Amino acid sequence: MQTRMIIVSGSPGSGKTGLAQKLGDTFEYPVLSRDALKEVLMDIWPPESREESERLGDASWPLMYQVLDALLGRIPGVIVESNFVRGDTESGILKRLERAQAILVHCAAKTPEIIERIADRKNDHSRHEGHFDEQIVPDVVLAIDNDAYEPLDLPIPLIHVNTTDGYDPSLEDIARRIEETLAS
Repeated sequence: MQTRMIIVSGSPGSGKTGLAQKLGDTFEYPVLSRDALKEVLMDIWPPESREESERLGDASWPLMYQVLDALLGRIPGVIVESNFVRGDTESGILKRLERAQAILVHCAAKTPEIIERIADRKNDHSRHEGHFDEQIVPDVVLAIDNDAYEPLDLPIPLIHVNTTDGYDPSLEDIARRIEETLAS
């Protein structure tokens, strides 16, 4: 079985987690979110500094790929969501493309909207405080300015989604394009 893999990427605050969850509901695929795995690690080893949080974030990458490897070829589809970094994280996905029919859905929003969304996370009590969201904004803005969160350079179809004000294209159009692409 070749698993359909929908990769949802974008910067922190770009709306990728919400879109990934909606696509998971639409396609009835599990959502494999790197931040969710990092949350489990932070529950076990609560980070006392941003540096400790970043180490747990680094550890969540191989954990995510380990889980993904266990799923590929065994289930019809999976949504993989993270703030993948262009030029840095493609290799983790490239290794898995042989066992998947993949598409990249890339989320982007205007920088002021991203900053506001990250600031609003302080009110999200379901989000672990170990992300140190209030401290990441300058680094996120710099990474955006340096194109680090541009779409991954992968040999798969790409759908650009502007999430500044809802979804453009609409959720229905995104789902239709995914279905059409992966059906061929």
